[in-house]
Amino acid sequence: MHNNTLILAPLQGLTDAIYRKVYNKHFSGINIAITPYISLNENNSIKRNKIIKLTDRENVDFKIIPQLLTNKYKAIIDFSDTVSKINIQDINLNMGCPYPIVTKKQKGAGMLPEPQLINSILNNIFSSDFKSRLSLKLRLGLTLKNEIFDIINIINQYPISEITIHPRVGAEYYSGNVDLDFFERCLKISKHKVVYNGDIFSVKDYENMKQRFPEITDWMLGRGILQNPWLAQQIKGDNVCFTKDSFVAFHRDLLETICNSQKDNNRFPQRMKEYWWYFSKSFNKPQEIFDKIKSINTKEDYNIITKQIIEEYTWI
Repeated sequence: MHNNTLILAPLQGLTDAIYRKVYNKHFSGINIAITPYISLNENNSIKRNKIIKLTDRENVDFKIIPQLLTNKYKAIIDFSDTVSKINIQDINLNMGCPYPIVTKKQKGAGMLPEPQLINSILNNIFSSDFKSRLSLKLRLGLTLKNEIFDIINIINQYPISEITIHPRVGAEYYSGNVDLDFFERCLKISKHKVVYNGDIFSVKDYENMKQRFPEITDWMLGRGILQNPWLAQQIKGDNVCFTKDSFVAFHRDLLETICNSQKDNNRFPQRMKEYWWYFSKSFNKPQEIFDKIKSINTKEDYNIITKQIIEEYTWI
């Protein structure tokens, strides 16, 4: 277990620089974090200061890799030129975001039915003086699982550093079960290192995946680590588990850090409710807990309600 690399998934609006710093202060086990996607178009010239903020590496013990959302090769090349000057060597390209606002623009998972588009992007990138290591994050397809096979055959032709596969199609979002048979087929034909992503919510889930795919050494954790922030440490073999004091301290710190980043730091940050959509699932009666959280609009209420949750509900 100890030799495996654990990667924090890019969850938009959730696993940003604020979350990463607070997480790192209270927990361990993560080796790499992929940033939530940075949306680019061909004419977008993102400022270096904004990149530094989005990829903030201060006070974290793990490597930070920026993820891009674009279907324009020039934007990727320009971004590479910029980040190479601030000592960032790796870039991840999002080819898996399932949401229609993205896919209808042929971005994210919307790229997967377009193998020639992907080939053109990669050909132009690697025909240039490209300064970065490029990795890809993708799904099995947008609506059809076999879309990925054409994509992998194209990817095999280029010096990609690695590919992360979430074995669902975009149209499924996060419903149903991951298709491990299709993932296994991808693993067999890929010439590149493959990272597994999807539905690891417990040490048992991880052990089952590791048993089925012993050749996989890198594992991406997303929703599972939001539900249980101890998960990475538990996978690595640390004998840690939920305690009331550490849970309260983590969430109070997260709340205060988010508030301090706002212009009005007295305003309750609604994004805390998004976190609790995940946190609640590690307690008994998750819907009942989330219903309590949904009504919160002040920090005072947040502290009262979360204290009540800790005292009255059970971490499972």
